[in-house]
Amino acid sequence: MKVIMIALMVAMAPVVTAAEESWTGFYAGAQLGFSDLSDDTTSTADSTLGAHAGYLHDFGGYVLGGELSYDAGAEFVSGGSIEKVDTVRAKIKGGRVFGRTMLYGVAGFANMDTAAGNVDGYSVGIGASYRASEKIVVGAEYLHDTFDTTGGNTKADTISLRLSYAF
Repeated sequence: MKVIMIALMVAMAPVVTAAEESWTGFYAGAQLGFSDLSDDTTSTADSTLGAHAGYLHDFGGYVLGGELSYDAGAEFVSGGSIEKVDTVRAKIKGGRVFGRTMLYGVAGFANMDTAAGNVDGYSVGIGASYRASEKIVVGAEYLHDTFDTTGGNTKADTISLRLSYAF
């Protein structure tokens, strides 16, 4: 009889579930990264600091959106001189939500600004974001950029730690 009473009490107890996380909305934040820039003859690794802003729409566990990002501080040794490199990216971002975590991929346009001028290219990458609270999102992202320069291809591999505020 006790077993039946306990089973009935458990069955009638309110079910506590985690609130359904929605990733829909605007967000903005900052990232701290480590970038390795290389061309056919030189490779230079340096830290970067940047900002990002975007919008995501949650389609019931699948997320799609866009993001603009800016990274500064990388240095590249070219022709014996050190050049400061700034990178701007316009990315399409899509992924899958698993509770408070989102795994995603990105692809888009990249522009590298150096002392020699602007160079266009493309960017692809992967990342993971974790909703630490309703408004605070932390994450990590890997990006691979390829730029078509006059001396050949310049590539950049960047790993960033990200902190965002969701509006």
